[in-house]
Amino acid sequence: MNEQKVKVTIGSDNYIIQLVGTKAAQDFTSFMPMTLKLNNFGKNEKISELPGKLDISDSPAGTDAKVGDVDMYAPWGNLAVFIRPIPYSQGLVNLGHIEKNGANWINYPVGTEVHFELT
Repeated sequence: MNEQKVKVTIGSDNYIIQLVGTKAAQDFTSFMPMTLKLNNFGKNEKISELPGKLDISDSPAGTDAKVGDVDMYAPWGNLAVFIRPIPYSQGLVNLGHIEKNGANWINYPVGTEVHFELT
């Protein structure tokens, strides 16, 4: 599968996510363009509900997360953008990584709209 990039717009801020080459990441692109609202989950991540399920058949059973990782938590089906690292978590499926400034997402409040589109 070809690795793709996603442009993310939050207000006047722009980010690029480099997706990994998995079925889950490909399914993620099928939802685009889309706009989601951010929520906080603990102190480590910003989350949002995805509009549908992703095919995780070729993804590892879990992963650790680094700042800027964009993942899906399979048991809940939600998108997670990590603003702090976490250790290995069962059910966490990596979709890609924000190319730079992923830690800036800590500054966006609950309810902030995030627009995703293919580049």
